[in-house]
Amino acid sequence: MKRPFYTAKVKNASVPVWRCKSKKYTYYAVADYSTGRRKVWTTSDPKKAKDKAIAIATALATGEQPLILKPRERACIQAALDLLPAEEVLIACKACLDTRPGIFTPTPLKSAVDSFLAAREGKVSTRRQMSDAAILGHLVKAFPGR
Repeated sequence: MKRPFYTAKVKNASVPVWRCKSKKYTYYAVADYSTGRRKVWTTSDPKKAKDKAIAIATALATGEQPLILKPRERACIQAALDLLPAEEVLIACKACLDTRPGIFTPTPLKSAVDSFLAAREGKVSTRRQMSDAAILGHLVKAFPGR
């Protein structure tokens, strides 16, 4: 089996850098699993590959997760950042953290099912109401006392 060119080790995380050869040139590949899916970063410079591996290993060791945004979400955030000054974005983030819901109190399953069915009583058809009651009744029977 082929050995890695370099292995970045930070605490309990190790990220190998592989030297790969194509017909025309040599490149270095770093496999990144920090997002849960495999992403291979390639470069022709070994120094850049080592730096990338160290950055990935550091993120894995410290538990940092990269922010994964869809293009539409990224565009919305960028538009908001373009409209607001940086200080106001910071104030908005702090306000969001201060007003987010705290720890919730657990509700017994039976009472949660009853309140759910009562809330939907006039909004859905009778047939749908009976179907929901039957399905949720099986759930209550499967987890008694919870």
